[in-house]
Amino acid sequence: LMKGKFLDMGGKLMLETRAEELLRDDAGRVVGVRAKDAQGNTVELTSKSVILASGGYGAVKSMLPKEMSNYVFYGLDSETGDGYRMATAIGADTINMDLVKMYPQGVETVPGHGLAATASSTDTMKKSGAIYVNRDGRRYVNERASLGELTDTTVAQPGHIAYIVMDAKAWKEYVAKSLEDKLVPDETALMKWTKIVNNGRPVMAVADTLSEAASVMGVDAKGLEATVRDWNKMVKQGKDTAFGRQITGGIGEGPYYIVEQRPRFATTMGGLCTNDKLNVVTKDGKLIPGLYAAGELVGGVMGDDSPAGANVGWALTSGRVAADAIKEAVAK
Repeated sequence: LMKGKFLDMGGKLMLETRAEELLRDDAGRVVGVRAKDAQGNTVELTSKSVILASGGYGAVKSMLPKEMSNYVFYGLDSETGDGYRMATAIGADTINMDLVKMYPQGVETVPGHGLAATASSTDTMKKSGAIYVNRDGRRYVNERASLGELTDTTVAQPGHIAYIVMDAKAWKEYVAKSLEDKLVPDETALMKWTKIVNNGRPVMAVADTLSEAASVMGVDAKGLEATVRDWNKMVKQGKDTAFGRQITGGIGEGPYYIVEQRPRFATTMGGLCTNDKLNVVTKDGKLIPGLYAAGELVGGVMGDDSPAGANVGWALTSGRVAADAIKEAVAK
């Protein structure tokens, strides 16, 4: 619908044409972009003003803090920070470039990348007896806690990594939800995770004993066995005296399945500094004439976190605000 409206109004859609540099006139006003098409030809597009809406930088590890190196990105490969590079090249200021919108329950199915739908599959543990453990094989949180608490506690674990431990019954529920969400076409595809190796360890292990599964994943086997004994004891007594989780079941018969749980993100929270009309600002607080930003490219909008789904609303409203500001500016 939006594409059709754009074309009806005379817009021209230029695919495989990557903007590389902002054009400015002698007075320093941004008046267009220089780009290259798929054949390597230079293309210059001029206008009275420019709105940068190129998204984030989550696909570029070098733009993220080192401590996020093992976080799982499930956004678009096209989020390569082009808008930041073009704008900062002419003096634009940035804010919160060390922040991303994090969630728990990431599985690194492709190096550096994961799938968004792993969250709801993992959430089946709320009705099964599955548990979260760290590398020491120890529980560290109420598995029914909020996403925010699960995220923070996962980040706090050694190596920023945790694991969901499931028995055969819990695994069936995990598989059923994965198929319902179309995370994978069938259980065979999930089992292929045992062959995905990152940093020397697979993202999933399956074994007849907890000890064997733990050893494959790099989890302390004795620690895990002790944790499961303690957990099953609490389940039998009807009370989680460690973290206060509602009891829904214990760890029963195998085979046993262990799946990694990494912090995951799709949205970068940092970006360009702007004024209230989304006119981009320089490091010394001056406006860059003719340059506006919208969407994920704008930094500091939500602070260091955001409610689920709020960034979609921001993308829509910020585009409108920037366009209205340009309309007002060019009418003067």
